[in-house]
Amino acid sequence: MNRIPKGCVSYGAELGGALELCRASFMERFGAYGYVPFFPSGLQLLESSWEMLPPSFRKRLLLVTSPFGEPCCLRPDITLAVVSSLASGMKGAGRPRRICYADRVYKKPEGQDAPVETYQLGAERLGWDGEGADMEMIVLLIGALESMGLVDITIALGDVSIMRTAMNRTGSASAGLVDVLQSGSLTDFLTLVDCADIPDYSRRILRELPFLKGNGDVLDEGAKIFDDPEPFRNLRSLYDGLVSLGYGDRIVLDLGLARELGYYSGPVFDVYAPDSGVPIGGGGRYDALLQRFGVRSQAVGCAINLERSVIDAVSREKDEPLVAWGGGVPRERAFLAAERLRRSGIRFEMSWCDDSAASMRDAREGGQRWWTDLSGDEVIDLERGGSVGLASWSKGRRTC
Repeated sequence: MNRIPKGCVSYGAELGGALELCRASFMERFGAYGYVPFFPSGLQLLESSWEMLPPSFRKRLLLVTSPFGEPCCLRPDITLAVVSSLASGMKGAGRPRRICYADRVYKKPEGQDAPVETYQLGAERLGWDGEGADMEMIVLLIGALESMGLVDITIALGDVSIMRTAMNRTGSASAGLVDVLQSGSLTDFLTLVDCADIPDYSRRILRELPFLKGNGDVLDEGAKIFDDPEPFRNLRSLYDGLVSLGYGDRIVLDLGLARELGYYSGPVFDVYAPDSGVPIGGGGRYDALLQRFGVRSQAVGCAINLERSVIDAVSREKDEPLVAWGGGVPRERAFLAAERLRRSGIRFEMSWCDDSAASMRDAREGGQRWWTDLSGDEVIDLERGGSVGLASWSKGRRTC
C-alpha cells in the first residue's frame, strides 16, 4: 500500500495550486519591502535549539541523529534558525535585516488528528527601528493575506509586557499562570489566581485584565486597573497608528494575550480567519531572543499556518485556467500566441489536438470551462455555451 506517514500531507492538483498562490503572494508582498528569502536547514542541532525553547515546546521535538552522529531535531521553528543565522553578523550597528520564508516545520502532534508537519509562511525583521517595525509587520501581513483572498481576517493585538508587569509580584506562580492563560481556559486561570499565594493587588489585576478586549477604550480601562497609563503607552501608539491607516475594523485589542515561547517581549498578535476560533498564525516582538544570542537589538516577526489559510483561499472563486488550442495553426505561431497570453497574466493549458471539437471534448471531460483557439481572440464557455472576447474575459468580464 502506497501511503505517507500519519500526520503528514502531500499537496497536488487544486490544493497544490492554491498553496503555491498563497506562497507567491506572501513572498511578493514582503519582497517588495526588502525582505529576502531564507531557506533554513531541515535539521537543527539540539545544542542550538534546546536552551532557546521552553519545556512545553521541547516535549514536541522530533529527535534524530545525523549521519555524523550529531544529536539533532527536525526543524520545529524557523524563527530560531533565522536568528541564529543572522545574529553573528549583528554584533555591530547596521541596517535592519529583513527575512521571509515559506517552508515546513515539524513537531509531535498535540492531539489524535493533529499534524506532524505544517507548511509555514513567515517573516522576521531584526535591527533597531522603533515602533514603526511593529506596524510594518502587521500591515504587510494584512496585505499578504488579502492578496491570498483572506479579506475578512481579524487581528487580536496585545502586549506581553502588560501581563508581565501584572505578574511582577507573583514570584514562582507566574510561570504556571502564563501556561494556563496560554491554554485559553479563563476558568482555570481564575481558579489558579484565586488559589495562588500572591498579593491581593496582583490578584485584583489578574482577575480583570484577561477580560479587557475590544477597541481603544480597553486601554483606558487597563490604565485605571493599574493606576498607571505607562504600561499601555506602546500598545496605544501601535493601535492608534493602525486605526489611522484604516485597519480599525480588523483590530481587536486583547490585554490578556499571552505567548508560549518565553522570548516574546512587547506587542504580539494572533490572526483569525472568519468562523475560526483557532488562530491561523500570529507574531510579535521578541527582543529577548536576540539577547540570548548576545545581541541587544529589536526583533519582530510573524508566521502563518498555510494549510489553514489554503482552506479559505481555495473556497473563494477560483481563477480558472484557460484551455488554449494550438492545433489550428503552425506550432511556432501557437507558441507566439501563448507567450502573449502569458505576458498578459493569463493562466492557461495548451491543447495540441488536431481537431478543435476533440480538444473541447477533452476540456469538458477534464472539468475545464473556458476554451480558446490561439488563432482567434474569443473565449468559449464550455459549460453554458456562447463566447466572449479574450480582452474582456481576461479582465473578469466573463458573461457570454
